[in-house]
Amino acid sequence: MLIAEGEESLLEKNLIEIIKRFKSDHILYPRQEVVDAAYLVDVYQKKRGKFIYLCAKYRCPMDDCHEEYYEIKFARIKLYNDGTFNLAHVPYMAKKGRWCDLYERVGLNECINIINNDELFHP
Repeated sequence: MLIAEGEESLLEKNLIEIIKRFKSDHILYPRQEVVDAAYLVDVYQKKRGKFIYLCAKYRCPMDDCHEEYYEIKFARIKLYNDGTFNLAHVPYMAKKGRWCDLYERVGLNECINIINNDELFHP
C-alpha cells in the first residue's frame, strides 16, 4: 500500500529541489578536446509502484562504447503507508541484483536529510 498522497507529494517536491542541486553540482560538460571518458548529462527521478528511483544519465563519447547514452539508478526510495521510507543504494546490491536497504523506516525529514548529506545517495 502506498503512503498518503500528501506525504508522497512532499517527498517529490523535495526531490525536485535536490535533483536541481545535483545537476548544478555534478553535471560538468567536458571540453571538446577531452572526450575519452563517460560523463554525467542528466539527473532525474522515476516512479514505479511504491518505489522512486534517483537516476543518472551518462554520455559515452568514445567510438568503442556499446551505447552512447546509458542510465544508472543510483538510489531507491521505498514508500510505506505509515509515512516512512527505506533508502537503498546501487553499490550495495546483492549478487542476484537485489537492492539492499541501508536506511529503514525513516521519516520524511530524515529521508531528505540522508539524501542531501550521505554521498552514497549522490550521482
